[in-house]
Amino acid sequence: MPTPKILVVGTTDDYIEKIRNNHPGRALFITDVKERKTSLLPCPDPAEELKGNLEEPFQVAGQLKEHLKTWDQVITGVTAFDCESLSLASRIAREFGLSFPGLQAVELCRDKLKSKEIWRRDGLACPRALLLDNQAQVGPSRSAIRGPVILKPLSGAGSELVFKCNDPDQARQAYGLISERLARHPNRRLFHKPGNPVLMEEFICGDEFSCDFLITEKTTSIIRLARKYHMPNKPAGTIRAYMVPAPFPQGAFREMLESILFRAAKALGLSNIICMTDFIMQAQVPFLLEMTPRPGGDCLPDLIQMACGLDMLGLCLDLAEGKIPPMPIKTVWRPLVGLRLFSRKAGTITELDAEALRSEPGVLKVNLNRRIGDHITLPPENYDSHILGQVIFEAPPFEDIERKLGRLESLFNLKVE
Repeated sequence: MPTPKILVVGTTDDYIEKIRNNHPGRALFITDVKERKTSLLPCPDPAEELKGNLEEPFQVAGQLKEHLKTWDQVITGVTAFDCESLSLASRIAREFGLSFPGLQAVELCRDKLKSKEIWRRDGLACPRALLLDNQAQVGPSRSAIRGPVILKPLSGAGSELVFKCNDPDQARQAYGLISERLARHPNRRLFHKPGNPVLMEEFICGDEFSCDFLITEKTTSIIRLARKYHMPNKPAGTIRAYMVPAPFPQGAFREMLESILFRAAKALGLSNIICMTDFIMQAQVPFLLEMTPRPGGDCLPDLIQMACGLDMLGLCLDLAEGKIPPMPIKTVWRPLVGLRLFSRKAGTITELDAEALRSEPGVLKVNLNRRIGDHITLPPENYDSHILGQVIFEAPPFEDIERKLGRLESLFNLKVE
């Protein structure tokens, strides 16, 4: 009898380790050879992990079939936790007759222009956006969108190569930098659009939020809402901290938001999947920024589990097998904040001490992913290297959160030379 496995496509070593520890034996991992080559975490047994070049989907599909035959395994579901792996997950799910959003839906989610065009056509609020094919279009396009604008790659994730521009000169400079970086970026699965097009997007002023929700054929259920705090003096979109649950009123607002999310997801062709969306509240209207068929990342899985006991990675494994567990009861949430720790300086770490952080009242967990001797590279050269870890702590009164973030950052002893 073949051993059932849920296929986890193209995720990072820390997620692999969490799934192996919390759900031993359930998953088979397809991991990019470059991810495993740089990992410092234990490598799974050969029966648990298939390593390959994930830029070659047909080659990977052949390797997968051979792996299943060799180890007498059968895939019972497919899931992915990274934007660049969604297309491969969709192709494999289709090949094996398993549930996952279709390739067209995945590509619409990853195209930050087409998704907004569809939403605006359907009457959903989102920023105006234009595609820039060359630097000469920056001036005329900048005139068409009044006020500050955001420039970023047409595909991508997080804050990488995202710039807020207040005037045409800044926009032209940002366009040149994005184009130059995309032309030699090593992650072609993330920035996969031919010609490396750049998106100019209206800047929406307001508080930003992140949301995970379950979309089925007929309903939407919000799993979590998080308030996002941006990092000052870092690239646009760099998130300093998340607060869960977000301080939103229940009742009518939640019903309104679930209705918007249902319409937005269905317009992109999404169903029977956990999705993440970011939005900005302006004049009590949520402006959709992006939507993707995976849960939120960064420190959110740990933060959610500590706040309400829900294991988001396990939830995705269950859903991949067609099991829909109950959503967390709203009243059981414990207000928590997840602070991300950054280096402001490039160089080599010579001191790294979080003991004062761990001793601070209200701090529940401190995770560091860098060590003394590690080299730090700053954006735009590298957007991962300067992230040092995370702190999860009990949320103070809402008006005191930013003050608390500053205090915790001051307790973190870091020296980079």
